[in-house]
Amino acid sequence: MSDNEGANQANAVAGGMAAAMMGTLSVFDSQAQTWEEYCEVLGHFFEANNITDAGRKRAILLSSVGSKTYSLMRNLLSPDKPGDKSFTELTNLLQSHFNPKPSEIVQRFKFNSRTRTANETVTEYVAVLRELAQHCNYGDKLKEMLRDRLVCGIAEDRIQRRLLAEPDLTFEKALKIAQAIETANRDVRDLQPTLDSAAGKNATPMTVHKVGTENKRQRHVKKMCRSAPPGAQQTKGGGKSFVKGEKVPVLKPDGGARICGDYKLTVNPVSKLEQYPIPRLEDLFEKLTGGEKFSKLDLSHAYQQVSLDETSKPPAIFQRMMEGLLSRIPNVAVYLDDILLTGRSDHEHLETLNEVLRRLQEAGLRLKRNKCAFLEREAEFLGHKVDSAGLHPLPNKTGKSDLLASCHGHSRQPNQTTHNWTRKDWQ
Repeated sequence: MSDNEGANQANAVAGGMAAAMMGTLSVFDSQAQTWEEYCEVLGHFFEANNITDAGRKRAILLSSVGSKTYSLMRNLLSPDKPGDKSFTELTNLLQSHFNPKPSEIVQRFKFNSRTRTANETVTEYVAVLRELAQHCNYGDKLKEMLRDRLVCGIAEDRIQRRLLAEPDLTFEKALKIAQAIETANRDVRDLQPTLDSAAGKNATPMTVHKVGTENKRQRHVKKMCRSAPPGAQQTKGGGKSFVKGEKVPVLKPDGGARICGDYKLTVNPVSKLEQYPIPRLEDLFEKLTGGEKFSKLDLSHAYQQVSLDETSKPPAIFQRMMEGLLSRIPNVAVYLDDILLTGRSDHEHLETLNEVLRRLQEAGLRLKRNKCAFLEREAEFLGHKVDSAGLHPLPNKTGKSDLLASCHGHSRQPNQTTHNWTRKDWQ
């Protein structure tokens, strides 16, 4: 047999052996995967090819890890050689080098302090919790700990209330409910433009008299309007009539004037208002618990930035839009055009602030710079002073909170959606 024939026969045998192997092993890359994961891949490769001999396992390991990892093993074992050690000794050596066992106390702290971040889905959040729990040594209590952390760290008030109201809650049940609510919220946002468009096309047209302005008072153009609701006050003059509403001027902090009109007997009875609850004060302030510093954002000409029909701009629509826009951002309280945010540290505070500003910019909303404040030790919000110690009523706001709340276009009642006051900002 010639040398060429022998070489060809050897290559054919080697090729046949390679073809008989199922699966492939890549070079270990510590930047792409952990050593523990690489060992799991090795185990699957051995099982797929029915490799049980410890010597063969060691040889495959040494030939597949790559030159960089092989050199590392030689340095760690010097003056011994990798070939002198068993497969188990080699894998344990690299395990202790790449992934030393972390502190159980520290890992439990990380697990119990992990909350759901902005733009993180429920499934992604649970995956992170499972990863953090690997070295917590919870044992049989793992499912209970996952359930508790999911409920406490979900960072979305509506999902959290639903989970807390559920009797005999298990981790599997909590995860299923949270995912269902998250999916429903996303579907509603996707359907909302379609529903709004359909409502506009199918709406029954109503007869509305044109309204003009004369001497800064609204009046109907049609003579002796008979469409005013019962109880409306009408003043006749010059063959024209106009619906009156009590007007109350309120001085704004920047020196401007806010004109509030009482239309409970005129406009409100015939208004079709959006059915969306205005948040309660206690629910808003609960979101700020644990904050050290506070940033306050105020939208410029808030209602004028929302594209709605000219004849109605109800606060409920604006509240729904703002809550949807800033949903799942922790430590953020939204009350119509006022936004107050905080954080347990400056780093967390700035991350939240950047995310809020990013979403406002993407939505095309503008802020009024001279009414915004950043990283303050205390802030005024809805007639209260908020600081790291808690909530304090402002003395100069006592007795006026109902009027101020009314001038924001709503009552302070948590579920009331028919409002006694509307406003027009003069800025």
